Amino acid sequence: MFSGQLPNRFLNALKAINIATIHPRTFFRHQKKYLHHAVNNVWLTQRNNLFASLQGSEVIIGGDGRCDSMGHSAKYGSYTGVDLVRNKVLTVELVQSTQVKSSNNMELKGLQMMFHILSQFNIVVKALVTDRHKQIAKWVRENMPGVKHYYDCWHVAKSIKKKLQNLAKKKPCSLVGEWTKSVINHFYWCVQSTEPGNKVLVEAKWKSLLNHVQNKHEHDGIYPKCLHQPLTEYQARLTKWFKPDTEAYDSLAKIVDKKDLVKDISQCSAYGQTSTVEGYHSLVNQFAPKMYHFHFHGMHSRLLLAALHYNENSGRPQKRNHEGKLEFVITYPKYKEGGHIVRKILTDCSYNYVDSLFVYY
Repeated sequence: MFSGQLPNRFLNALKAINIATIHPRTFFRHQKKYLHHAVNNVWLTQRNNLFASLQGSEVIIGGDGRCDSMGHSAKYGSYTGVDLVRNKVLTVELVQSTQVKSSNNMELKGLQMMFHILSQFNIVVKALVTDRHKQIAKWVRENMPGVKHYYDCWHVAKSIKKKLQNLAKKKPCSLVGEWTKSVINHFYWCVQSTEPGNKVLVEAKWKSLLNHVQNKHEHDGIYPKCLHQPLTEYQARLTKWFKPDTEAYDSLAKIVDKKDLVKDISQCSAYGQTSTVEGYHSLVNQFAPKMYHFHFHGMHSRLLLAALHYNENSGRPQKRNHEGKLEFVITYPKYKEGGHIVRKILTDCSYNYVDSLFVYY
């Protein structure tokens, strides 16, 4: 269990190579009586030490929920809060669907439990970064007036990209497909180049896109002109510009000028993103795969084991070769659609938290 393995699979592997072992029922009795307590005690000790180091300082938290199955019939939902500055998991709250009206409410319940724990330890939350969950946005606005709530850029960019790709499938709007990457880059630039909280300027920068795609680089309002270098005659002639009063331009304008989207873009985070939370969730899949069912205490322990592993290895340095040079690797992620990126190769993971678990065990 401490290594994240599935007990039945591991015990069957031992039987296959003729190694005497215990019956699964014996293991689960042992797990219920000893192992869950060990995991919970080690997690509480390390979490409380982390909270003690945060006393008197403001934290920026990235929060996101995870369900144990796909769709709207999940039994368990966990909510994780990660310190985006220190890259440490602060809280892991597990909610069962029977605790709320429906499985759609589990994420909000988990967020409420997270804030309750943080308030007990007097942790001051400066900002909260989440996805565009409307229930959470409303609750934070009404109940946590001192917390600045921001949206994660990746979730918004993903929504914009999906709409543009669907639009580009229409023959009269094929030009939108050639501008999709530039539009996404412009969105990220609008958020990252603006001081947090200046929503009006973010909106002005975003809406200037509709002039830029027509080769118009001067605008009205607080963002008077584009900040890029003037285009040469060759660059202007080479670029495929949108023409006004065409189906392609009008359809693009409907997406860019959509009221809800503009409002959400102005609320996007320049502090940090929830990619670290997504990284923790991918680690949870190793300890608690979604294709297997776990009882409540089993699921809770595996979430905490993933958090212990994440916190111990979140600050791993980059690996060096025998010559002392930093190592990198070229990967081809799906979202690049054939493009590549260069990633750092980190040192191997450590498992010192297992020693602490055996001490409590």
